Amino acid sequence: MIYPYPVLYILNYQCDSVGTRLNYEVLDEAIQCICSGVPLSKSWKSKIEKRK
Repeated sequence: MIYPYPVLYILNYQCDSVGTRLNYEVLDEAIQCICSGVPLSKSWKSKIEKRK
């Protein structure tokens, strides 16, 4: 059987409402920048990457 995701990711998945909220907050900030014409910084996703 072929799985769409590596089995390791499925076995290690943890529902994390704090992490999900952080993802949405960071994406919201990025979308606001893009919509207002402000260049997106290279570190726009650093908060998410730092949490991993």
